[in-house]
Amino acid sequence: MSGFTADPATLDQVANVLRTSADALDTAGAAPPIPQVGDCGEAVCAAMALLCESALGAVRGLVAAGEQVAHSGVEYVGIDQGQFVDERP
Repeated sequence: MSGFTADPATLDQVANVLRTSADALDTAGAAPPIPQVGDCGEAVCAAMALLCESALGAVRGLVAAGEQVAHSGVEYVGIDQGQFVDERP
C-alpha cells in the first residue's frame, strides 16, 4: 500500500469544477465591441486580441485538467477493484 487514497466522489467534484469553470470562462470570453479610442485603436485591439487568446488557452487548460482528473478517478476506482484497463491511445 502506497499510503495514497482517493475519494472518487471528490475527484468527480474537482473535474466538474474545472469543466464548469472552462464553460463559464468560454461563455464570458465573447469579443467586446471595437473600442472608440481614436488613434490608439489599433494598439488597443491588438492588446484585446492577446487577452482573448490567453483566455482561450486557459479554457483549453481547464478542459484538459478536468478530463485528466476524471480519467484518474476511473483509474483509481479500477485499480481498487482490480479491473482497470487503460484504454487511452
